[in-house]
Amino acid sequence: MDDEGAEPGYTEKPEKAGQHGRTNRGAVLCAGFRNEEVGSQRDGKARDAREGEYRSPAELVDQDPADTGRAPFAVFVDVLLRDELGTGILQHVGHEENVQAIMRHPRHTGGSDGLLVGAKPHPRAWGTFPRYLGHYCRDLGVFSLEECVGHLTGRAAARLRLRERGLVKEGYAADLVLFDPATVADTATYADPRRPAAGIPYVFVNGVLAMDDGKRTEALAGRALRRLPDGAVA
Repeated sequence: MDDEGAEPGYTEKPEKAGQHGRTNRGAVLCAGFRNEEVGSQRDGKARDAREGEYRSPAELVDQDPADTGRAPFAVFVDVLLRDELGTGILQHVGHEENVQAIMRHPRHTGGSDGLLVGAKPHPRAWGTFPRYLGHYCRDLGVFSLEECVGHLTGRAAARLRLRERGLVKEGYAADLVLFDPATVADTATYADPRRPAAGIPYVFVNGVLAMDDGKRTEALAGRALRRLPDGAVA
């Protein structure tokens, strides 16, 4: 540490969320309350979301007179308590070039940790896979359509060792998504996270029609999968 408490070789913390400081040993990921944004809520009424706009705890301290003199940490703890620990966050610390480089790796598989419950879930729950197909595949050309589909289906099933899943093949579970490569896109936002994807008119789950002409049916044919030692699912 130097006289001012900084470690030699490190630059100042970047001002803009999502930027990286540079060192003589690589990149330093800078996180903090200004790089964090409330991304989901259980009841949707906690003080961190106003009219659908999520804010960081640091912004709440700046903008809410009730929080004058309080640290961002104290504000965030208060938000968690008000929402019965149901609040999740989004950290603006990713590096898009790295994300795309990882996507191109032949062992990469796509997935999401989005939660489908709560009044304000993260939009990734509705938008992850159409974003792969639309934004990264069609718009940016990160990979071909065939490669993209493989990342999200057969390769993922093989990585998880799920037998008879992930391929369109006789004897396999008929989990099928029919989409239009020209129009498929994610439409979910933080203000409206449950907006369905565009360009996906039909979905079959275990051979049962779950989406019909872009509208959900009443069928609930899906189930949680537990992998057995031989790769079969229970």
